Amino acid sequence: MTGKLYGTYIFDYYGTLVDIKTDEGKKDLWKKLAGIYAAYGADYTGKEIHEFYDRLCADETNHVKKVMGVWHPDMQLDFPEIQLDRVFARLLVEAPRHHETKATIDGKQVRLLSVEEIAQSEWVYMLSNMFRVLSRERLSAYPNTIKTMQFLKKKGCKLYLLSNAQGSFTRVELEMTGVLDYLDGVYISSDKQIRKPQPEFLRSLIEQFNVNTKEAVMVGNDMQSDMGIASACGIPGIFLNTFGWDDEKIEEERKLIPNADLADITIVKNGDIGFLMK
Repeated sequence: MTGKLYGTYIFDYYGTLVDIKTDEGKKDLWKKLAGIYAAYGADYTGKEIHEFYDRLCADETNHVKKVMGVWHPDMQLDFPEIQLDRVFARLLVEAPRHHETKATIDGKQVRLLSVEEIAQSEWVYMLSNMFRVLSRERLSAYPNTIKTMQFLKKKGCKLYLLSNAQGSFTRVELEMTGVLDYLDGVYISSDKQIRKPQPEFLRSLIEQFNVNTKEAVMVGNDMQSDMGIASACGIPGIFLNTFGWDDEKIEEERKLIPNADLADITIVKNGDIGFLMK
């Protein structure tokens, strides 16, 4: 039993509200992606585009650290988050080889567009979702997710999402799974350029929506990210064991949380979000 109905529930998304499996290591994924880029004048082999993608992700991570350090000099940025839209745009502009093409993006010739223009285009939105569809093997809300959210809304609770994810395709998946209809606010790490367990990520949500931390709880399936950020911000957490960890593994992960002995964590061993309706 939960023993308490909270006024505000802050949910993780993947592995908490929805069941998802993706595989970005599939050779066929990168071969198909290379074919899409070839249609816009950028030439790669499947192996090349995969390797270049990884390098650009690392480069963008370093860039975010530098930029956020300038914007927030007092914040120790341990968990930066990139925007994959920029990576996909750079893959087009900075390809090792190009050929002439009549293809256009938003009505303009590809070679005339900057990384920033491409990153904000409908083309990148389409490409990022195509990448997600090709890498995604399953996606569905857990059996009790919608029932639980409906129950909490009827009780007058506020429901928010705090997810380490990419906005371009996560918002689509929120719509597809029916979860979006029940949320009072959505916080996605790529939008803020920080991710869990960076405390400022959750604090920003708390400040924007004027959340009363004495009546709030974080619900998630990752001990360090979800329970860790909750503990750092002084709110309790409910851990849904959707990974099927045994008691030893759960305790091992719990101890990795800073000041673990002070963390207020309720553990739902079977991982069923329906626990919140009890």
